[in-house]
Amino acid sequence: MKYESYLTRTDRNWFHPVMYYIAVFDCEDDVEKVLGSNLYSSLKLELEMLANEDHFSYEKQGTILINLILLMIFIVLIVNNFRSFNKFWTLYDTSDSPLIYCLAALGLQFLGIVFTLIHEFRYRANGRGYFALDVLSTILDQLSECVMTLLVMMLANGWMTRFQKYDGDNDLYIALGFFSLFLHVLMGTLTYVDQDAHHKYHDFHGW
Repeated sequence: MKYESYLTRTDRNWFHPVMYYIAVFDCEDDVEKVLGSNLYSSLKLELEMLANEDHFSYEKQGTILINLILLMIFIVLIVNNFRSFNKFWTLYDTSDSPLIYCLAALGLQFLGIVFTLIHEFRYRANGRGYFALDVLSTILDQLSECVMTLLVMMLANGWMTRFQKYDGDNDLYIALGFFSLFLHVLMGTLTYVDQDAHHKYHDFHGW
């Protein structure tokens, strides 16, 4: 047996964001009348709240514009880095350059922003988005940071200052690379632990 009821209400708040706590009461015992003593029945409540006609919460409004600006900036950075890498390759006849790592990191970050934008445009339309693309963009972002961390460690060891060609035979970088990867995977996972939790963006964060 299926029982449906819809309630629509609009509250205007023009001055400052507020936090809403919603409780559902069955004052007229309608649930008991419909479900009765059926122990295997279930009750599902779906609540849709919009902020300024937008599915994004107050804290996340404007992220699409910011990501679009970031996308344009990354396009410029990728083009400039590619030109610099092409000049380096033409001048020294080798691809052994930090610019190749910068291009890899920028490319991963660029793809991450693209997937984030697709997810956000869909989220703005239906309030759900594409969770798989959101996860994929986080993975690409973490991989980009791992590449930059590896590049910084290689430069700190003297690459392009004490020696020009990097052979990559040092096992220390493999261990540090895996450690950096572990930390970034951990940080990426923690972003989804309390996703859409009621204490998100709150001072106490669930404590």
